[in-house]
Amino acid sequence: MDGLGVLERALAPPEVWLASLGSQWSSLPSFILFFGVLFAFALVAWKFGASLSWDQAALLGSCTMSSVHAVWCCVAAWPELAKLRHVQLDAVNTPSQSQLAQFSLAYMVADVLFYLVPFTPGDFMFLVHHCISGFYVLGTLCTGVGAVSSMIMFFLGEVTSPLLNAFTFMGTLRQRSWTCFKLYEYLSPSFTAAFVLMRTLLGVPLISWFLYTLIARSPAIPLSWRIPMAACVLVGITGSQAWSAKLLAGPWARLRATWELGTAKMD
Repeated sequence: MDGLGVLERALAPPEVWLASLGSQWSSLPSFILFFGVLFAFALVAWKFGASLSWDQAALLGSCTMSSVHAVWCCVAAWPELAKLRHVQLDAVNTPSQSQLAQFSLAYMVADVLFYLVPFTPGDFMFLVHHCISGFYVLGTLCTGVGAVSSMIMFFLGEVTSPLLNAFTFMGTLRQRSWTCFKLYEYLSPSFTAAFVLMRTLLGVPLISWFLYTLIARSPAIPLSWRIPMAACVLVGITGSQAWSAKLLAGPWARLRATWELGTAKMD
């Protein structure tokens, strides 16, 4: 499908382009239901299995969904990305790419809905992250092109999520188990190193290339979608740098205190 065809469909009345999408949306309701059932099961399991409060159980239920999404995104995306001869961010969506995009969008929708439940912890940054990520995926499904770009984004973003979720699991349970406490202490520097590596050291140059390619070399994505999608990526990577700085603040403060203590002893 050429860029003009995509633009004509994107500007058509809703009933026209919705009907033309076909398989672009076919699995979305089932995936949303899957994540809903997963959250409900995890919520009950954490609440009564670990004797947690409802808000703690809801947090770990959300982390359970995140872990499933992250693992499957990376496992399913890697073969698709590995076989690419060259990266074309506005390539027409293949059936497998569309399925994975729907899977990710379903997770974002389900997690946002459950974060709005009264007894779940309110996390504004996670809501913003899910909304901008969901909007990006929505753009690839509405236009029928660019799902490969969302696969790249999610692979880079989700590869560290299992560590983050394990860190959250152990942090919530650390007062109940010595093993959890020790794992929490071990995971803290491990997650910090992995996150800073992926989101900052590798992420910043990769996302700079990604943004340039998306804006300047992806004509099949209509400009009306391309600019907001690029804005979502920019907001996301900016937020990641703020989080990297926050994660590094603790180790830097300890390193500085150690240095000052050593200097004082020498004096």
